[in-house]
Amino acid sequence: MTFKEKIYDKIAALKLNFFTERQLFVRLNVSSQDEKREIKSALTELVADGVFIVSDEGKYIAPQTIGAKRGVLQGNRRGFCFFIADDGGDDVFIPSNALNGAMHKDKVFVKVGPADSRGRFEGGVVSILERGVGRIIGVFRKRADGCGFVEPDDKDYFRDVFIRSNKTKGAQDGQKVVAKIGGFEGGKKPFGEITEILGKSGNPLVEVLAITRAFGFDDGFEKSVKKEAQAVVAEPFDTASREDMRGLLTVTIDGDDAKDLDDAVSLVKTDDGYKLYVHIADVSNYVRHKSILDNEAFERGTSVYFPGNVLPMLPEELSNGACSLNPRVDRPALTVEMLIDADGNVKGHKIYESVINSDERMTYKNAGKILDGDGSLTERYKAVAPMIRLMRELAGILNKKRVRRGSVFFEAKESVIDVDGDGRVLDIRPYDYGVANSIIEEFMLAANETVAEFVGHMEYPFIYRVHETPSVEKMREFGRFMSGIGIKIKVKEDVAPQEIQKYMDAAENTEYKHLVNKILLRSMQKARYDVINKGHFG
Repeated sequence: MTFKEKIYDKIAALKLNFFTERQLFVRLNVSSQDEKREIKSALTELVADGVFIVSDEGKYIAPQTIGAKRGVLQGNRRGFCFFIADDGGDDVFIPSNALNGAMHKDKVFVKVGPADSRGRFEGGVVSILERGVGRIIGVFRKRADGCGFVEPDDKDYFRDVFIRSNKTKGAQDGQKVVAKIGGFEGGKKPFGEITEILGKSGNPLVEVLAITRAFGFDDGFEKSVKKEAQAVVAEPFDTASREDMRGLLTVTIDGDDAKDLDDAVSLVKTDDGYKLYVHIADVSNYVRHKSILDNEAFERGTSVYFPGNVLPMLPEELSNGACSLNPRVDRPALTVEMLIDADGNVKGHKIYESVINSDERMTYKNAGKILDGDGSLTERYKAVAPMIRLMRELAGILNKKRVRRGSVFFEAKESVIDVDGDGRVLDIRPYDYGVANSIIEEFMLAANETVAEFVGHMEYPFIYRVHETPSVEKMREFGRFMSGIGIKIKVKEDVAPQEIQKYMDAAENTEYKHLVNKILLRSMQKARYDVINKGHFG
């Protein structure tokens, strides 16, 4: 048992509450300064653990005895916060005069008052457990005396951070900076020091850099990570233990500016249907479990894309090199081979490690032009053009099968942002989603479903993308919305996927088409990842 736990047990045995340090010393018969220091330290730990809160008068109080709840604050630029309790329930409004020095993202104890006539709750912060923000990215405003303030980019953090003249790191007025918060003057006004100068505020490249700092994205790799990446790439991979698919006509189809080509496809017509191969770059061949690269990828979680820039999850030697299925080079892959009949049913499959050699690096745009009959491109890519036409045939069959099954097709319009070398926006235009995009989408869905069904039957540990049935309340709200805009259709509370498409079709030729699409999309549950296969409604 730790000393902290012993002190708590003694406090509990004495049934103490609303006590001061001095009162505790008396009850415990403590007189030496060393013992007092140890007990004070234990009390500090108990407060940090949320066992006690400390009042303005220095009294230690068990939070449950005054109805205080533990949770996190969500700030608002107008100077107030909302309290989100750890145990759930409605959010609680905290006015600026009841924050008691607390700020955005702080972990706090809040005493919640009774609900008002409209059922809303208001409360006040009684204790700050932990500060939620340790650094701020913002614009430095320099004063004549050399001191200054950092105005946070995140306006939910509604207080400027004071910087003394010897803590500015030489920053000039108007520069974007990173500031470490050192403390709070009077418990309320944050102060700190500048740790990094990013550049002139308003410069597009500086603003992107500020976003990377704000969200903790790394814009480079440590030497140890790069060194391991170079080492694993230099080591030849074992082709003998893999299925040799290098003689199979294979193609990648991606966007014009894609650099990491992580999937490729092959398609063969058979006597009773089709044989579809989906090849996925086998990153695990290079990134070994618990290696430096694996730990780095785990920390990053994903690649982050900005207009004209990307912060990759793995070093370029892998992301754009060995793990990219570039044309006319051998690459390790994981292949899903599917036998598909004329109705789009997968009648058999194999999943195996392979070695492939892509014949062409196609783009969605060029593949679409070939399908539209572009003679020069058909001649240029004559080796793969017939297979691309066959792909459209199979994709159409798979799509029709999904429609029969009740798959929901939402119109989610995307934009492309073109930037110059200085990061300035040149154009914002609609993303051109063509038939080649839908071909790859259908093939990837078929592969994903095949793999998910296989591991589900085998009861292997796995991560599924699940999409649960919409809630009854959400469908009721949608039904009221449809009535409000005059579209007469019966909305079922226990809705099936086929019904969703009917609702969208009902608005197809109305002025509300896009609005209905958006409201219906918001009525759906969010797709997420789970270790339990709970199905995919959409």
